[in-house]
Amino acid sequence: MSELVLRILHHDGTEEVRDLVRGDLTIGREADNEIRPVDPALSRHHAVIHGEATPPTIEDLKTRNGTMVNGELVNSIVTLGPGDVVELGSTTIEVAGRGDSGDTRRSQPTVELAELPPDDGIVARSPKMLELLDRADRFARSDLPILITGETGTGKELFAARIHRVSQRAKGPFVILNCPALAEGLVESELFGVEEGVATGVRARPGRLLEADGGTLFLDEVGDLGLDVQAKLLRFLQEGTVEAVGGRVPITLDVRVVAATNQDLEKTIDAGGFRRDLFFRIVGARLDIPPLRERAEDILPLVDHLLGRRNLGRFRLDDDAIAALKRHAFPGNVRELDTVLGRAAVMAESGVIRLADLALGTGMASADAVGTPSDLLESLIAGDADFWRDVHTPFMERELSRSTVRALVECGLERTGGSIKDFAALIGEKSAYRKLLDFLRNNRLLP
Repeated sequence: MSELVLRILHHDGTEEVRDLVRGDLTIGREADNEIRPVDPALSRHHAVIHGEATPPTIEDLKTRNGTMVNGELVNSIVTLGPGDVVELGSTTIEVAGRGDSGDTRRSQPTVELAELPPDDGIVARSPKMLELLDRADRFARSDLPILITGETGTGKELFAARIHRVSQRAKGPFVILNCPALAEGLVESELFGVEEGVATGVRARPGRLLEADGGTLFLDEVGDLGLDVQAKLLRFLQEGTVEAVGGRVPITLDVRVVAATNQDLEKTIDAGGFRRDLFFRIVGARLDIPPLRERAEDILPLVDHLLGRRNLGRFRLDDDAIAALKRHAFPGNVRELDTVLGRAAVMAESGVIRLADLALGTGMASADAVGTPSDLLESLIAGDADFWRDVHTPFMERELSRSTVRALVECGLERTGGSIKDFAALIGEKSAYRKLLDFLRNNRLLP
């Protein structure tokens, strides 16, 4: 029997504890992986843990989003031991000694949140959040489409999961479509499905709407959908039917749509980037999640919750660290706080986290806390920041907004007279020009 276990914290809130067995444990979205989190931020084959090694090791499989161990990007094979924290996409894996892993429930990752434990991860002590939770529960019991708004990292996905759990659809599937993570040409097929034979070699597959039949579809960052897909989504909301790509027979579905965005959709409508009629369809009810800086009463309860979730409950904060957290603006909100605590626990020399361990304001990848786009560009030019680590990965993990990255690219192209190849050279990515160009085109980041 292995002396180590893996405590897997899935991005949808489920927890899973597995023995670290001898042999290879592959991690990714494809069905042939031993560990298969329901996480759209993961690659099909993301990483592999080599359990036969002594000590065991982890290897990133050359993924776009990368793999982090204790806050450091894995560039080769890294050894693992008790207390190490692995971050892949929105999934966290903690390595623990047997008997130190806390809750040893074993639950298979699933999109059906009806089977999740009662704790949905929302910590609310402030009057604003308590009122918001009450409104969310009231809306959940109706069948209205709901729009959740709020800054990056405020917990929009947690609220969507809670709405599903409280609703009459709780026994149905909860399906997530992360709109920015898909290349523009794939959104329609992911949402509506594909009929076999639409193109040579293409197999039929259901879309997310069909997968969500009888349950809830969560459209994360709905403002990033293209106008053509918006039109088809509007038709589904009006008529309750969809047609797969290449299909000719409409399919009637029973799906509740919950959407989320960190954009001001009214301004996006005025700019021609979002349909006004679709906006009024998805905003049957609206929840505006306040940023963490407006609900200071939640900070310390969140600290306890986040440390406990990371199996770091043995740590405590000294008075200076607590005071600093209360003063900090947290532009990355709860996600930034979680990152700060995880890093601080690694840096702390004992069970006490001190002010210096927090290193507030030093992480380039903490949401939009990177200064202005021009500041970020200067950091890239100077070599103080890395494009793939400090721009690409935070963007794919929704910690850096589309508008910030577009503004960064615009600033760079102004310097190079509109030449993307020169822009790549400017930020030290001349050899990765083609990769950079594909990323910018696929994610609609070019001005």
